[in-house]
Parts: sequence; C-alpha cells; structure tokens
Amino acid sequence: MGDLNIILLVLLVWTFTAVCKAYDSLFKCEDVTGHVGVELNLTCRVSYKHNTNCMMMYKFMNKDKDTRICRENFKSVPCEQLTSISCPYTANEVMITTFKVIIQTKDGTKSAEFTVNIAEAVKEDDTVVLKSVVRWTK
Repeated sequence: MGDLNIILLVLLVWTFTAVCKAYDSLFKCEDVTGHVGVELNLTCRVSYKHNTNCMMMYKFMNKDKDTRICRENFKSVPCEQLTSISCPYTANEVMITTFKVIIQTKDGTKSAEFTVNIAEAVKEDDTVVLKSVVRWTK
C-alpha cells in the first residue's frame, strides 16, 4: 500500500505542475507550413490568467519584413475572451520567416513568435493515361 501512495502522490504533483504551467504563458502559436498561392489559416490558442481579463486587440505580423498581416480590435464591453485567434494568409513567394502575434488585454500586451515555411506551389501531376488495344487472334 505504501508504493501505491507514493505513485499517487507523484501523479498528483505531476498533474498539479502541468496545470500550473499551462497558465504561465497567455497564448501559444504553432509553426505553419504551406505553399505559394494557397491560403493558410494562422491560428493561436489563448488562455487567460483571470476570468475578468478581456482581449482588446490582436494582430499578426511578418516580423522579418515588419509588415502587418491582419488586425482585429474589440470593444471593451462586452468582454471578449476568445480561446483562439486566427488570420488568413496567402504567400506569394517561397520563404521561411518568423511571424509575430501581439495581443492587447486589460492586463497588458503579450507577444509570441512562430515560423512560417512556404514552399513552391503544388503542381498538378501530368500523368498521361495510355489506352491499350487488345486484339484477340485465333
């Protein structure tokens, strides 16, 4: 029974640590891979430290070129507590670059960075279908 209690205690501490660390950062963005000319949906997940915290604005930027991709502003009433934010983006060139997301809440401004990897456009397969003629001979 002592071993079981130790295992349960370790699981409890591990779970508590994981839950607490989930609130260390306000939001997380995943790296994105796509192709030239194909629309991507840039998405970040948001978690709030306080249930009274409201999102007032977010914007996605190409950090390397210092250009804004998209921006959205919210009124302070009603309080916006989005669990994810997104931005459509279509690249017109091959690149590997860093994008930056900035969010403004009542508690302040936070930012995160992620990588966008854009490859050449996908080309249609030029497969030729060959028809064969079968002749039966006697």
